Order: sequence, then structure tokens, then C-alpha cells
Amino acid sequence: GANGEAQDLVVIFNPNKEETTVTLPEGCWEIFVNAESAGTVSLGSAEGEVTVAPISAMVLGRKAERDASKRLVPVAIAAAAAAAAGIAAVCIKHRKK
Repeated sequence: GANGEAQDLVVIFNPNKEETTVTLPEGCWEIFVNAESAGTVSLGSAEGEVTVAPISAMVLGRKAERDASKRLVPVAIAAAAAAAAGIAAVCIKHRKK
């Protein structure tokens, strides 16, 4: 995409009380949201599969090879993080009932 934004985003929601493992599409993915933190700076990277904590979300981004030196656009990551936080809040509210 233009301006160095992520070419692909993966948003994973785990509403279960146990952790779950999810297979990722091929390639190297940067983690921007996990059970402990969210932001526009990479928290780490993953390939193959990720383990998602109970009642949480994970957001990962992958850049095209030609854009490998550019950062992800904060707006795209922030929007995905906000959506993940909203879903997690609903899951937690329902879990407490």
C-alpha cells in the first residue's frame, strides 16, 4: 500500500478460557497487539503459528517485500487495537456473569 502501511493485517480474537494456537498465513508477521500490550511499535515477530492467551486478542501486520524498510501506519494498527479492545471488554463482561 501507499505510505508504507501494512499490506496485510491478521486480527485474532480468543473468547475461550483457554489459550489457543492459530496458524498464520505464510510469511513473517509483526505483533502489535497481544494480551499484555498494544501499540504501533512491534512487540515481536512470528511465523507459522501464534498462541493467543485466553479472553484476549492479537493483531499482526505483514508488509510487502518491497516495503520491508517502512513502518506500519499507526492509524491502521490503532484501529485494529481499538476493535480488539472492544471485543475483549465484551468477552470479559460476559465472563463475569
